[in-house]
Amino acid sequence: MAEVITCPANIVDAVNSLPTLPDTAIRLIELAKNDDYSVAEVESVVKSDPALAVRVLKVANSPFYGFLGRISSIEHATSLLGINELKNIFVASAMANYFADGSQRGYLLMKRVRDHSVKTGLVARMIGEKFNEADVSEFFLIGLIHDIGMVVFAKHAKEDFFNIVSDEFVETEETIRLEKETFGASHSETGALVLENWRFPFSIVYPVLYHHEPWLDTNYPLFSMIMHFADFLSHLTEDDPKSQKQRMQIKRFLGTKGAKMISDSGFDLTFDSIIDLRGRIDRLLVEAGDVVSLFA
Repeated sequence: MAEVITCPANIVDAVNSLPTLPDTAIRLIELAKNDDYSVAEVESVVKSDPALAVRVLKVANSPFYGFLGRISSIEHATSLLGINELKNIFVASAMANYFADGSQRGYLLMKRVRDHSVKTGLVARMIGEKFNEADVSEFFLIGLIHDIGMVVFAKHAKEDFFNIVSDEFVETEETIRLEKETFGASHSETGALVLENWRFPFSIVYPVLYHHEPWLDTNYPLFSMIMHFADFLSHLTEDDPKSQKQRMQIKRFLGTKGAKMISDSGFDLTFDSIIDLRGRIDRLLVEAGDVVSLFA
């Protein structure tokens, strides 16, 4: 990663000072990297954090997963969900603290970033299914943390960050240009550095790094493309689906490099297909209420 991410010293220092994830989340991330872990090891990690174990059971029983019957034990939840879903739940719960901000404006803006991140993860999971990816749980996690670089900016250069990002939180090319001009790095580059510090696998780090420019990713281009598309769709849900603004957003997106990459991958990308996805996403967000509540 050192050859890919070049951040100035102030960003490196800010990243290094960001609190790490809880030990339970890190242990699950490390276990998930290998195929030789045992179910007993996973159960032991989950049970070591009683509060999170309760949340695991709550989420496992939500309509989002659609399991038949009541899941009442960690053993049952572990066997049904698998280590990657459990890892997501633990990271999601821990991430709630990173989006906190005491000021009124800071709270409202970081809440928008947080809500966008959760939606992006859920949408990325859905898009991953459309591309027939075997393990779509990883897409949820990438979406969840794709803007973690903004958390670094907000915690260590709050006023500068708030001056760059509008209260509506809309990411544009101008926003990214101003980030680089002000901090010396974009939120994508900063976020990738955070994830490297947290020992996430490259299959997660690279899509965060390239989620605004997936055509530059030569390692995990499909993952980065899915994140780019999910990021756009997530922002789309923040406006009235019948508004002129929404129509213009879609038409503008259809003329971008990202849209061409999506179409070239075989995805039927049209104005109507995006409108259809928008409707499916609205229904998905209702079904995933218990997942979203991890951030409450």
